[in-house]
Amino acid sequence: MKMSSPDLFELVQSLTPSERRHFSLRIGEKDLHYGLLFRSLLEMPVFDEGALLRELRKKGGGKNLSVAKRHLYFLLLDDLLAARSRSIEDEVRRACDHIRILRAKGLAEQARKLLRRNKKKAHEFELYRPLLDLIELEKMMLGNRSEEKELERLYREEAGCLEKLGNTNAYWRLTTQIGRLQRQYQKMPGEAQQKALDALNRDPLLSQLDQATTLQSKIYFLRAKSTYYFTVGQPEEAYLLNEQLLHLLENSPSFLKQFPEIYLHTFNNFLIDSLLLQRFEALALGLEKLSSLSGKPAFRQIKDLEAQLFRQRYLLEINWQLSTGNIEKAVALISGIERGLERFGARLLKPHRVTLEYLLAYLSLLDGRHDRSAHWISRLLQEKEDVVLEVFQFTRILNLLLHFDLGNWEHLSYLILSTRRYLRQRRALYRTETALLQFLQRSINLPAAERRLLRQAFVQEVGALAEHPEEKRFFNYIDLKVWVGNEM
Repeated sequence: MKMSSPDLFELVQSLTPSERRHFSLRIGEKDLHYGLLFRSLLEMPVFDEGALLRELRKKGGGKNLSVAKRHLYFLLLDDLLAARSRSIEDEVRRACDHIRILRAKGLAEQARKLLRRNKKKAHEFELYRPLLDLIELEKMMLGNRSEEKELERLYREEAGCLEKLGNTNAYWRLTTQIGRLQRQYQKMPGEAQQKALDALNRDPLLSQLDQATTLQSKIYFLRAKSTYYFTVGQPEEAYLLNEQLLHLLENSPSFLKQFPEIYLHTFNNFLIDSLLLQRFEALALGLEKLSSLSGKPAFRQIKDLEAQLFRQRYLLEINWQLSTGNIEKAVALISGIERGLERFGARLLKPHRVTLEYLLAYLSLLDGRHDRSAHWISRLLQEKEDVVLEVFQFTRILNLLLHFDLGNWEHLSYLILSTRRYLRQRRALYRTETALLQFLQRSINLPAAERRLLRQAFVQEVGALAEHPEEKRFFNYIDLKVWVGNEM
């Protein structure tokens, strides 16, 4: 028996409130049958074709359901396409259809005029794929009676177009390969990943920028190189390459309009490089500029722009203050993050949202706001651990520190055992974690005075551990020096 497809249900459930409202108004005017199907799918918690059919029959619908589903599916896609803001490439592709219509109507001169105008636009914005369609249309319009020089011009134009597409494609491949290896390296740095990254960086195409023959190729070149240098721990090189890429886009307003997401991503990387290099003046100016991007027309087309800017700004500011030891300034950001999560939380990608929630749990703990820290820790412990796994691992450590601060000794004894088991099942323990677990375990049954002495000794041990390079990752997540010294 053929299984019913959930495609229409999934598409309906993916709609934003404004998209649902727009389509409801449109479909309500056209066909009550499709409106009924649409509303029934909206109200379903999970897809069940049998339940859907029964619901529709109660309301006088349900005839030819498979046909109705297919028709509604494409009505929805057409509506979403019509509502979408058109890019320059969309405009050129649409012009190809207009040229075909004019040619079919025998309005050859109008067709040629529109073709010339859009070829110029396609060359200006490096829209080589739709340019191939325009060249093909021009060939058809010229026919077999063309002059030799016209035939040769079109041949060379198409060959150049194909060469540029090939060049762009080659740089895209290198960029995506380096990006994939970067993600692997972050999870498990090792000699094999390092060698693979080095081999890609030595590719002849990445030796000189002028080998990239299109602006898109140059963008890929600079992204690939900056990603490589950042991954292998050379932020100075990454900083210079990201700065070069920003200037390239800023000096090409037409391309900035086409690639605002790339600019925003690169700008964020540039600010991260500034933080790592302790170029705090550049970082402060960059954060100010970041906040102003929402008011610039080129960036308004970015989906959930304000949510992205909120996330980038606060992650950078928190890491800045924590890296310079300004704990008071860091905890002063708590209320702003909480307001932002309330407003934008549903529009953030899960890795970004849980990272901000972790920081709220951590900063609240350092500030002695144990109820708020417990709130965010509880939320994280209930999440499915399918992204940024380290966040969930260090949340378990925060939970131990919270219960220590609260003096929940009986519960802490159980948590120490379960946390050690949880971590060992996922990775090797840091030396700092082993020392912390021992300190917490020994503290449970001690009188207050002896616990203070033990804590003083632990302060010295933590200070020594913080100097070990292999322990840096732990201290990036939890600066144990700050926590252990809070009550000394």
